[in-house]
Amino acid sequence: MTRPGKISPEELESVLGRGVSEIISKEEFVRLLRSGKRLRLKMGFDPSRPDIHLGHVVGLRKLRQFQELGHQVILIVGDWTAQIG
Repeated sequence: MTRPGKISPEELESVLGRGVSEIISKEEFVRLLRSGKRLRLKMGFDPSRPDIHLGHVVGLRKLRQFQELGHQVILIVGDWTAQIG
């Protein structure tokens, strides 16, 4: 696994921004990447079915890119919708 500070900030921004339609506060995102600190990213699921569908893959692949660069990824699975649906 590569540590966050081992590639140039420009390359890191290019890799992590590719395939993303919008980054909320891009300036803050770039500042955090350039700091060299390990980021913690979270993605939540509240499934209405017992499976993960193709639409989830985009976010999961992006999180995997962050993980491969040494950042921490946390998946949160809620079950409220599944219980009532």
